[in-house]
Amino acid sequence: MRSKRILLITPAFPPELGGVQNYLSNFCKNSRNKIYVISKKTKGSKDFDRKQIFKIERTRVQFHLSATLKVVSKIFKKQKIELLCIGHPSLLHIGYFAKKIFGIKYVVFIFGGEYLDFPFSKFYKPIIRRSLRNADSIITISKWLKQDLMKLGASGNRIKIVHPGVELERFIKFKKFDMVEDLGRKHNLHDKKIILTVARLLSRKGHRNVIHALPKILKKVPNTVYISVGGPEDKMEQLRAFAKRIGVIDNTIFVGDQRGDDYVSYHYLSDIFVMLSQYSKEKGFIEGFGIVFLDANACGKPVIGTNVGGIPDAIKDGVTGFLVDSNDENDFVDKCVRLLRSKKLRNKMGKEGIRWAKQHDWKKIVAQIDEIINNL
Repeated sequence: MRSKRILLITPAFPPELGGVQNYLSNFCKNSRNKIYVISKKTKGSKDFDRKQIFKIERTRVQFHLSATLKVVSKIFKKQKIELLCIGHPSLLHIGYFAKKIFGIKYVVFIFGGEYLDFPFSKFYKPIIRRSLRNADSIITISKWLKQDLMKLGASGNRIKIVHPGVELERFIKFKKFDMVEDLGRKHNLHDKKIILTVARLLSRKGHRNVIHALPKILKKVPNTVYISVGGPEDKMEQLRAFAKRIGVIDNTIFVGDQRGDDYVSYHYLSDIFVMLSQYSKEKGFIEGFGIVFLDANACGKPVIGTNVGGIPDAIKDGVTGFLVDSNDENDFVDKCVRLLRSKKLRNKMGKEGIRWAKQHDWKKIVAQIDEIINNL
């Protein structure tokens, strides 16, 4: 099948961290199509861009309609672009007007609740609906998001579900276990049971809920320690203050953002991975999928997540981990204690998690995206 020349426009792209950034960069790296990227300038972007096999153009300006359309027009002609990909809902109108003006087809990527910020605007809601209806394809990452997009007027036939992928080489074939041992000594974790969360310290990610449940967990598994990987620093201080207030500061560790081998090492250091994401329709908070669950599974770790948004697509309940009621703390405590007490159960779910992660190899995931794009 002949490859296409594609222009991807997105404000969310590495070297910034995040699930959206990870998804889009792996699409660019693994696609059989030729991709040209427009994104914003950010710290470290120059060094990052130099190492990529695809072209990236950075801009300091916001993606205003007229300015962006001028850039799109220039690149269309110079690069002979055949398809426009929109990597963030805030740019949906770019796809709509580019199609009207240049007759170019466009594909939209929807990853989570970020698009829910806009329907509350009376001005933007009609644009969202019109842009979704006119998109040639919409790629999203879970059944929940597909159903919600259909409520906004998108055609179910045009919405394709493609789960995020996992960098298997990075996790499953990890060999630097001396780093894991060093971290254990650094944090004095000998004979401890480790609960891990890796996520930005946003209220919707549920770190506070895990900390609130710790006193109950400690009554049954006294040697438990909760490690949180992710920033920013001001949020870490707020959570430390909360942990101190409820008496569990000695059982909590906040290590900030971690990259590379350190990121993987914390997964291998843990016994179980948890992320108690919350859903707020009013604020537009939703977990579109939860790639971190697959990262943990790829390291052979069982996972616990809330039964909201796209998380049920990421966790095979009772197989690779557990889904819990987001409003029932005792449900989480019971599942958490059950895993912490049973090495046999952790190993069983960990093995199933590795199998599940292997089904999400990025090469397989991007092949699905390429098929959707090339069939347009």
